[in-house]
Amino acid sequence: MSQDMKLWTKTCLQCMCAKARPEVRIASLWGIQVTSISIFVMADLFSKYALAVPTKDQSANTTARALYSSPIQTSGSPECILTDQGAAFESAVVRELCQLYGCQTIHMTAYHPQGHGACERFNQTLLRLFPALIQVNNNTTRSTTRMTPQYVVFGRHARLPVDWVAVLSPTLESYTLQDWVKLNHKVLSHTYQAVKNHYQRGQEQDQTHYNRRVKRAPLLPGERVLVRNFRKRAKGKLAPRLTPEPFVVVTPLREDNPVYVLWPEGREGPTRTVNRNKL
Repeated sequence: MSQDMKLWTKTCLQCMCAKARPEVRIASLWGIQVTSISIFVMADLFSKYALAVPTKDQSANTTARALYSSPIQTSGSPECILTDQGAAFESAVVRELCQLYGCQTIHMTAYHPQGHGACERFNQTLLRLFPALIQVNNNTTRSTTRMTPQYVVFGRHARLPVDWVAVLSPTLESYTLQDWVKLNHKVLSHTYQAVKNHYQRGQEQDQTHYNRRVKRAPLLPGERVLVRNFRKRAKGKLAPRLTPEPFVVVTPLREDNPVYVLWPEGREGPTRTVNRNKL
C-alpha cells in the first residue's frame, strides 16, 4: 500500500500542480535586455501636483497597479479621473478599481492634448528637467565602475558649483597639443582598463553569489514539462501553481542558455519561450 500511495502522488497531475516546492535555482544567472519602459503621468488639476510612475508597459493590469500604488495608497481615492480613450482605462480592471473606490471616470476625445493640459505641461517640464538629471547621473560615482561616467568618457572631471563652494583651486598647467593628446590617451587607456576590471570583478561576484544555489537540470528536446501558472490563482495552498496542460520541449533558445522553446502537447497553439526556472 505504501508503494501504491507513493506512485499515486508522483503521477497525480493535480498534486504536481499544487504541491509547494522550495524554490531552487535551476538556471544560471544571465543578463537581460530591457526593450521598453513607459512613464505613467498623473496630475491634479487644482494643485498641479504631479506623479510620474515608471511602468514596464501600458497594459490594463499595470495601469491599475500604478493607480492603486501611487495616488490611492498615498493620498486617497480621487473623486474623478480625466483620461483619454486609452485601451488601459477602457478595460474592466481599471473600471472595477474606479468603481470600488468611488472614482468617476471622465473621458475626453483621443489625441487631443488640450484636454490634458496639466499632464502635457508636466511632460514638457519632465523633458526639460532630463538634461539636469542626466548631468547629475553623469557626474555621480557608480558602484560598478567606481568612477563617474564623465571621467570614463572624457578622462577628466566636470567643473561643478560644488568645486567653488568647497574652494577647490584647480591646478593650472599648460600643455602643447601633442602633449595633451598623449596625456589624455594615457588617462583614457588607464580608465578603460580599470572600468573593465571593475565590471568583470562585479559580474563575477554577482554571478558566483547567484549560482551558488543553482542545481542545473537541463532539458532535452521531447521532454514533457509543466509551466508556472502566471495567471491569477485561486486562494489556498491547494491552488495549482503549475498549469495542468503539459508542454513538449522543442529546443533551447540558444546553446548553453536556460531558455527553452515549448510546444503544447496534443493541441494546437503557439509556441512559448520560457526560462528554465519557470518549468
